[in-house]
Amino acid sequence: MNTKIFVIISLAVVSTAGMLYADSCTPDCTGKNDGEKVPDPKNCTNYYFCKDEIPSDHALPCDAGMIFDNGDCAPGPACTPICEVTVCPITCNGSYSMISDPFDCSKYYICTAGQVNGPLTCPDDKPYFNGENCVKDKEVCCAVSCTPYCGPGIVEAPDPVDCTKYYMCLEVGIPNEDYHFPCSSGEVFDFQTGRCSSDASCITLCTGSTSNVKSTTTTTTTKTTTTTTSFDCANSLICTGEGFFPQCHFSCQPGYFECTGAGAQGIYHECTGDLVFNTDPLYAYCVLPGNCPFHPSK
Repeated sequence: MNTKIFVIISLAVVSTAGMLYADSCTPDCTGKNDGEKVPDPKNCTNYYFCKDEIPSDHALPCDAGMIFDNGDCAPGPACTPICEVTVCPITCNGSYSMISDPFDCSKYYICTAGQVNGPLTCPDDKPYFNGENCVKDKEVCCAVSCTPYCGPGIVEAPDPVDCTKYYMCLEVGIPNEDYHFPCSSGEVFDFQTGRCSSDASCITLCTGSTSNVKSTTTTTTTKTTTTTTSFDCANSLICTGEGFFPQCHFSCQPGYFECTGAGAQGIYHECTGDLVFNTDPLYAYCVLPGNCPFHPSK
């Protein structure tokens, strides 16, 4: 029996690539007088009242046929919400997918067979992870929105301000509050695996405008199991489509999987002789080690 420390982390909210930030989806009453109205970033026919520069708990709707514009409801054409949700993959959506570390732009994780492997660190010549690959440009770092969001393939999405709750995802986009649920007693939502767990640490992804790092610890007793995993390479693969796929994302190794279709179990093979399987999925075949990764079109 081991003692596991559950840490509740409140993170600084800054508009720096690779970190968490207060975004355009949050109603803003900064500098507003009591009773003034501000737009609902998610719905341009709604508005919030301000008091002590804090928006009301819930948005109020304009009358039918009206939109919120220039501080009040007024007749107007169809409008577009100003909310722009940053889509940052932090939850596994299937086997052999990659997710970002929401707290460190240089790190990422690999999802394999229901497990989250990592963190892995991007190489020095391409030190930033953009949600799909390691790249040179820091400006394309992935950032996590403070607004809940259901990405492609996600069944349950984390509540960014409460680690004990989650949203059921019926479609891609901002989830409906009607599908906002708590985890069972003693569980928290693991934002990486996308499910409630009694073994996960409670990590609050976004805390509004907090600028200090705070932590609170409680102690509970759990059973632990030690396993050994090669983080860059998958031991198995549930196929997302037909074709050949490298066993390892970035290291050039002889192993690869043959897939006959989406949902099938990948069939493991190895390149013959001294050959390794190319890590570029656009050119999925065995190559000489000195030519890997092989990008003939670049």
